Amino acid sequence: MADSLCCDKDEPYALTELLYNKAKGNPFFTNELLRYLHKQGAISANTKSGYWHWNIDRVNWADVSDDSVSFMLDNLRELSKETQQVLQLAACIGACFDLETLAAIYQHSVADTAAALLPALKQYTIQPLHSDYRLVSGYKDALDFELSYRFQHDKVQQAAYQLIDVKQLPQVHLSIGRLLLLQIDGDVPSECLSDIVGHLNQGIEFIDSPKERLDLAELNLRAGQRAKNATAYKAALTYLLLVEQLLPENPWKETPELMKTLASEIQQCYYLTGFIEKAESGLSYYFCTLTQMCNAVIF
Repeated sequence: MADSLCCDKDEPYALTELLYNKAKGNPFFTNELLRYLHKQGAISANTKSGYWHWNIDRVNWADVSDDSVSFMLDNLRELSKETQQVLQLAACIGACFDLETLAAIYQHSVADTAAALLPALKQYTIQPLHSDYRLVSGYKDALDFELSYRFQHDKVQQAAYQLIDVKQLPQVHLSIGRLLLLQIDGDVPSECLSDIVGHLNQGIEFIDSPKERLDLAELNLRAGQRAKNATAYKAALTYLLLVEQLLPENPWKETPELMKTLASEIQQCYYLTGFIEKAESGLSYYFCTLTQMCNAVIF
């Protein structure tokens, strides 16, 4: 604290004790509380002397949460609705996000999206990863350079995510997944696969279209195969079991090739995750079903 306030070591003792009792030594929370006190006028700079001054009598902790996420949540709620909305979408993307992807799911131009982010940028909620962020205002469509941001801390991302109504979360993720698919407009690249599938899977209960369900089944099958090849066998099994939920009522008849691949992949993942009995029962079911299909063709 003495280093931060450019003063002798013993001078900020009372303020330090006050902050420690609130933040319990958490560096991130301590910094945020200092910003809060500066904003409230309890800490101010004297430009003539070059020193900081503080008045702990002006500190009011009555409305300040002891939890860092709740504290950040209160701060974020003071931002405009547009900024809150774009931060919610950014939090769904992850700790880091690029402006063009965010603009696509926000359904605004990159310039408007950057403008909505600006208040959060000014209060250090997010940080740009490139100095070119100052040039964005001149662009309406695609950028000719890469521009990414990151949340200042994982607690900030968590707080932004909590701005979303819990009941709306599945639909928000589903909308993001659909918009990302539209942005790609073709085969989903492997590097984007898990992100898109992750969003769509969270809104699976709201997908009614048989075609969309089948498309998502195929994406989950790909994601499962990719996870298995990366030795993430439990994750692979989760993707593959979701495929079964998305298939039509008579999948062996309507999508036989997909079912052959799926049955084989599930059986392998059961073996690889130690579920030997399930793997063997799945193998018996697979051969039984193939026999029934062959008999149906013959007779």
